[in-house]
Amino acid sequence: MSTEAWVKSILPRPPARVLEVGCGDGRLARALKRSGYDVGLALHHVDSLAVVLDRVSGLLRTRGRIIVYEFAWDKFDRKTAEWFWMRRSALKPRIRQRLGGRTAADSLKKWRRTFHDLHRYPQLRRALDRRFAMRFFTWTPYLHQFPGDVDTEAHERRAIETGAIQPLGFRYVGQRR
Repeated sequence: MSTEAWVKSILPRPPARVLEVGCGDGRLARALKRSGYDVGLALHHVDSLAVVLDRVSGLLRTRGRIIVYEFAWDKFDRKTAEWFWMRRSALKPRIRQRLGGRTAADSLKKWRRTFHDLHRYPQLRRALDRRFAMRFFTWTPYLHQFPGDVDTEAHERRAIETGAIQPLGFRYVGQRR
């Protein structure tokens, strides 16, 4: 199920108010707005995760939900780097230069340098679980979304299911305590 379809399946019907924290390239926010939601936007890379999540929790109504689709950059390991590197020719040149390299090991190093300032998955999860009662969680494919279509979601999912790579995406639904 696409991220848009998944999010819509959890949200109340439009014109519900939605705060899109992260925004990425804005695709999800635009799709929700087109569907009739009242969408507000916030920045993605935050220094104080606790402050942001406390503020989000405060904005939610009683029993309101936080819906998270994020990536665990720190789970990008050697096997995942090899899989990603083998598909680097599909990446847009800017992304290939940023995350590619002459070898998969170079790609792994570049990945870690690029994302080192983002929160790691265990930090994200602890921060969420302190403030919200987890109602849903699953690991998902993520790399297929990189500009240039590294691979299809189905191929990435099969690679995850067979243990060839780590899942980097995760979906989390928490309810305000």
